[in-house]
Order: sequence, then C-alpha cells, then structure tokens
Amino acid sequence: MGRTSKIEIKKITSERGNSIYMMNTEEQINNMKQSYLRRHDFFMRYYATDEEFPWANSIRSGGRPVPEASYTIQGLALPREVLEKFYYSNAIKWFPGIDLGY
Repeated sequence: MGRTSKIEIKKITSERGNSIYMMNTEEQINNMKQSYLRRHDFFMRYYATDEEFPWANSIRSGGRPVPEASYTIQGLALPREVLEKFYYSNAIKWFPGIDLGY
C-alpha cells in the first residue's frame, strides 16, 4: 500500500472577513512550490531575454485542462536599468532592509 500523507486543514480569514479553507499535503505543497518556481523562471526569462515562448490561454474553466500552446510570444529583453527598477528597487520598497547585505 502507498504512503498516506497527513492532511492539514486551515481556515484563513482576511482583515475584510473573507475566509478560505486550505487543505495541504506535503505533496501538494511541493507541487505548488515547483509551479511558482517555473512561473518565476518563465517571467524572468520573458522580461530579460528576446527568447520566443509557446503561449496559450492559461485560464482554467470548470476544471478543463489548459489547451496546448497555439502561438508564440517574444520576450521583451528589457534593459538592465529597467529590470533593476522592476525587481531590486521594488524589493527594497516592499522589504525594507533587504539591501543591507549588498
């Protein structure tokens, strides 16, 4: 028999009173981390290079799978100064003190 994971259920309530329930297993958490890392890598490459990327409608509706890419998009190849403003300067604004080690 397969190994069963402990399931953690949390109720998260925002300051506005909205509540969501999250069910996470270790596998779900790892899958979510990998998904975020892939997404981060994609956008870093999209903004910084002129690489071509396959693209498709990424909206999921009613549990239907995302369609295969039907066309490509070109990366923006933004200048270094713009990338620094976009990532570094914004990080300093959002996380004061993060730049002290640099």
